[in-house]
Amino acid sequence: LSANNTAAFIIFRRYNRRFVIVNVDFFGTKEKELQIIFNNLSEFVLKQDNPVIIVGNFGIPAWNPLFSDFLQNTALEVKNRILLSDGENLFSPFSIPSINILAYKNIGIRQISFKSNNESQHPLIINFNLEYN
Repeated sequence: LSANNTAAFIIFRRYNRRFVIVNVDFFGTKEKELQIIFNNLSEFVLKQDNPVIIVGNFGIPAWNPLFSDFLQNTALEVKNRILLSDGENLFSPFSIPSINILAYKNIGIRQISFKSNNESQHPLIINFNLEYN
């Protein structure tokens, strides 16, 4: 996605349809680099033939103009309610909400849960159930 940031993705089959899930972690990334990342991520999303779900810490809240432009360009939507987490503390009222699950309108997300993974460089694992219309 940029010189300093990568993202992992998988393709899986559910409901007789293939889905692409992208896992991101942009926590601590400077806004100038985020511009490059969101441009490259947008290009990746728009090239996919399968529905895309993006999960992770975007480093900025969804109302940031950079993030909202990305949502508008890709037609993705934030599927979770605001999650007050900074990526290290599961819920902190003093953190900027930056952890999101993004998907298209016809994809529903339910039963979101979080687990701390102290052995990993990425301290937060997000589990969710998928619904497709």
